Amino acid sequence: MPIITSNDWPPNIEEIRKHFILSGDELFCYGKTVYNPSHKFLTPDLINHEMVHIEQQSKNTQSWWELYLKDKVFRASQEIPAHQVQYQTAKQYI
Repeated sequence: MPIITSNDWPPNIEEIRKHFILSGDELFCYGKTVYNPSHKFLTPDLINHEMVHIEQQSKNTQSWWELYLKDKVFRASQEIPAHQVQYQTAKQYI
């Protein structure tokens, strides 16, 4: 599946800012789009991390984000597999 990227902020950025202090270096996946407002270079490991989130959000993006922002256990359950894929990808380039 090709990745869709945007240099804008995700549509739910105001809600995200209510829950997190942002560094300005974040990537955001919303639906099938990866938002990259800092114009970060997207390495294969980052792309694969975000692809996991695209799959996780595939049934209902808005509901996924609501849970992600409110529920730390849910957030961990979503980030752990994404970071595992990112790590496995990064290992290939060492």
